[in-house]
Parts: sequence; C-alpha cells; structure tokens
Amino acid sequence: MLGSYVVAEMLRGRTECAVLVRAKGKLTAEQRMEQILGRFENAWQVSLPRPKILEGDLNQDHLGLSEESMEWVRAH
Repeated sequence: MLGSYVVAEMLRGRTECAVLVRAKGKLTAEQRMEQILGRFENAWQVSLPRPKILEGDLNQDHLGLSEESMEWVRAH
C-alpha cells in the first residue's frame, strides 16, 4: 500500500518512473496498476500519467522479469 501511494505521488508530480508489478489471480500487472491508479485518480480527482510497468516478482530470480523487460532495464 505504501508503495502504491509513493508511485501515485510521483506520478502526480509528473515524475516518470517504472514499477515492478506482479500479476495476481486473473489480473495482469497492467490491470492491477490500472485499478490502483484509478483509486487515486478518483480520490484526488486528477488524471495521472502511467508509469512503465514491468511485470515481475521480487521473490523470483532476476525479479521474474521477461527478457524484453530485462533489456528495457539495461537500456534505462
């Protein structure tokens, strides 16, 4: 929850960022992030930019990132 708030505040301040998000149940990482940001947008009555979403898991090797995501991380 704290991480969601920090990301939302960064986006509200127009700071570009990338986030590591795990899929959960039937929801993809992108869908989960949309839900999270939607709650902040409704509460704050603002439209937030979207971060770069990297689907992964802190508990997996290489953060569970795909090769494509790993390449993106290396480039940025």
